[in-house]
Amino acid sequence: MIMNNLRFYISKMNLDMKKIMNSMGFGQQKTEITFNDFFNFLQKAYPEITIEEAEYCFKKTDIDNSKSISVNELKHMLIENGIKLESQFDILPIFQNNQE
Repeated sequence: MIMNNLRFYISKMNLDMKKIMNSMGFGQQKTEITFNDFFNFLQKAYPEITIEEAEYCFKKTDIDNSKSISVNELKHMLIENGIKLESQFDILPIFQNNQE
């Protein structure tokens, strides 16, 4: 249920998840994400999330129970739940005027 709410909110607000991840340093400075990092990330994406919901998502993502997740695990979790990581405006179509 929480993933549906998260996906709906991200879509409704047209959030750029890649931009949020980059703003938090995920993948550049941070390759391992603690629960606090994860919770802060989720709050930026979905301010209404509770700590209990974030804990549930973290546990589902932290498969090896290491108390941290990799950036790749986070990306995989988001993609598996239908949450896009690229901006929908990264590639804009080129319109040509064929009238001369």
